[in-house]
Formats: sequence, C-alpha cells, structure tokens
Amino acid sequence: MMTRNRTPERGALALATLCGLGRVPKGPGTVGSLASALFFLALWRFLPPASLLLGYLILLGVLLPVAVWTAAAGVRQLGQPDPPQVVIDEFLGQQVALLPLALHGPFEWKIWLAGFILFRAFDIVKPFPVQRLEHLPQGWGVVADDLLAGGYAALVVGGLRHLRSFLAAIV
Repeated sequence: MMTRNRTPERGALALATLCGLGRVPKGPGTVGSLASALFFLALWRFLPPASLLLGYLILLGVLLPVAVWTAAAGVRQLGQPDPPQVVIDEFLGQQVALLPLALHGPFEWKIWLAGFILFRAFDIVKPFPVQRLEHLPQGWGVVADDLLAGGYAALVVGGLRHLRSFLAAIV
C-alpha cells in the first residue's frame, strides 16, 4: 500500500500560517497584518526608491497565487471555510492597503499606521461586498475578501496622503 506524500500540503500550511504566526491564541489576523506592515517597512528601507514600486508589484504578483494555493490547503487541512490560523490573506491584504505608500514621496509613519488600522477595520467590519467574497470557492474565498478590504484601505490611505500634501502646500 502506497502512502500519499503530504509534504507539499504541510509546506503550504506553514506558508498559510506565516510559519506559525497564525497560531497565536489571540488576534492571529492582526499578527499577520502586523508582520506584513513590518515587511513593508523592510522593503521601504532596503529597496532603492526607483525600484520600490516595481519590487512591490512583483511581490504582489507572486504573493497572490501563493496565497490562494496555501489558503486552499489550509481550508482542506483545518476543515474550516476560513480558518483563523491562515493569515497569508491578511498579509496580502495589508500589502494592498499600503500600496499608496509605495507609489511616491517620502515615508510617512502616520499614514503607514493609518493603513494598518484601516485594513484591520475593513477586514473585521467587512463592508459591502467584502463579506460576499468569502463565499468564493476554497482559497479564493479566503483571499478575495482581504484583497477588497485592502483595496478599500488603500483608497483611504491614498486620499489621506493627498490631503496631507494639499494641506502642507497651503499652510
């Protein structure tokens, strides 16, 4: 009798939980988002300004299919439609929320913090139609709602950044 090799599934679950960060007992989604926000700071610090946006877009392009695949593995292994231990979706959504900071200009920690808080708020409250996206099949249902919550947060972050620039110009 042959046994099936489960190593890829275990590896996928490890990625989906961000190497175990999703297994913290309190607030795993917030922990995953914080890890993502800190990762953004590392990108900001170590990538040259001219290549930050390109590097960021490559990261998002690679991370999306990985997140969908690993989230689907998490759903299968943990037996829940959106297991709280799976936080790669929060990692990706938080990166989307901070995208306006990668577009241009100097780093503004207050706007970065606002992006973190706004993403968590939109991810928890799930304004229309964020909650409906959870019903997509497997990994897409886990990831899509966080992408849209990140998109909502990115719109507000971008607006805050422009408002701050506008106010600085007239004062």
